[in-house]
Amino acid sequence: MKEKHIKHNLSLLERHSHGSASFLAGFTLMELLVSITLIGMILVTLTAIDIASRNFLKTSDYEARIQNEISPIVGMIAKNITTAYGFTLSPGLVYPFSCITPPCPEIEIRQLDNPSAPWVPSYEDYSDDDWVAYRYNSATYTIAMENCLNNGAGPLFRCNNNWGPQQILARNITACNFTIAPDASGVFISVTAMRNATAGESVTNPAVVLNTTVAARAQSIH
Repeated sequence: MKEKHIKHNLSLLERHSHGSASFLAGFTLMELLVSITLIGMILVTLTAIDIASRNFLKTSDYEARIQNEISPIVGMIAKNITTAYGFTLSPGLVYPFSCITPPCPEIEIRQLDNPSAPWVPSYEDYSDDDWVAYRYNSATYTIAMENCLNNGAGPLFRCNNNWGPQQILARNITACNFTIAPDASGVFISVTAMRNATAGESVTNPAVVLNTTVAARAQSIH
């Protein structure tokens, strides 16, 4: 009887030891899984931050390149606008006849000039003044410049259709608009450029928008 009691106690002790070992083993495995999960989450977060940082730097670099390429063109247009010359009935800043509702993708600018005597500007004679035009073509994504071949003293002393061949100034332009102030005192210019205008916007092909307002000189300086 005593021997049976001892065997029974040993059996209970063995079961208890086996259960404790299983519990400890299961708890250790759970801790391992939690640790792996936490480490994985940290690595994923760090990787995402690294990728975002690299993309930001890459985009900033391409944006700077695009801005450096288009800024001189906008500066050239702005310089011509500041020297526009005209009077109330025939302002020196106008839209082409084809543009009815501004803003417009084109602008025509009268430049004070006397070809026969450039050192003596003819302030009151608008028929000999030169004209320069800047036109955006959405089909070719370009900004082009045209010079007037002959003023011809047309309606309001405009160049009319006597424009010379186009000179392409900028490519990969996805948008370009000019808004002339009601009193022709200045122009708001908005230009959007990309590395590749035919492709979608991306990290390596960002869209850069340049907005500037240019003040013109008085419409008559005589």
